[in-house]
Amino acid sequence: MKADEAFGLKDKRCQDHHHEEFDEELVRYRLQSLQANRHRGNVGEMMFALRADLLRSLGNMAESRIHNQVSVPLIIKEYIEEVRLQLMI
Repeated sequence: MKADEAFGLKDKRCQDHHHEEFDEELVRYRLQSLQANRHRGNVGEMMFALRADLLRSLGNMAESRIHNQVSVPLIIKEYIEEVRLQLMI
């Protein structure tokens, strides 16, 4: 069982982060865009998108308060995993 679930924090944390600390909608959109680039196998587009996203604080997800919590919001974990996958290509 994850710590969020054990302490009943999962739903509250998602709501707290949605508008206050990072732009969840933007992160979700960019995640979907990265996934689409990977599925198409367009390495040039993948490199461009990764560089553009990583050079700026996409959706404010680098905000330290987000990472000082019991756990990082799921959408950020998913985005980081997609970046990791693409860097391995």
